[in-house]
Amino acid sequence: MTGERIFLDTVFIQALLNARDQYHIKAITLLPRVQSAVEV
Repeated sequence: MTGERIFLDTVFIQALLNARDQYHIKAITLLPRVQSAVEV
């Protein structure tokens, strides 16, 4: 999914950094999509 524009809020960042967060696995799963986005 290259070339996407993605809006991120602090919930994603917190979940990414906190392994105990309920959304941590989802954030890890979405990370490649965020990394390939042209605009975040």
